[in-house]
Amino acid sequence: MPVRNLPRDLIGTRLLHVSDPHIGPQVGDAWLDHVFSVIAELSPEIVVDTGDLVSTHTDLANHAHA
Repeated sequence: MPVRNLPRDLIGTRLLHVSDPHIGPQVGDAWLDHVFSVIAELSPEIVVDTGDLVSTHTDLANHAHA
């Protein structure tokens, strides 16, 4: 999409926007693996996450180490 006054160094740069993946116990690992595989296949130079990256579940640290 055209961006007005975009610096020349960024022309042609691929930016990928991810919103609210809610990484944690409520989201299945298979789904997250799929999402990250799709991101890798798109080969963006920049990935921007907006929204909630992780769940606020109190047991999140245990889930991340599982």
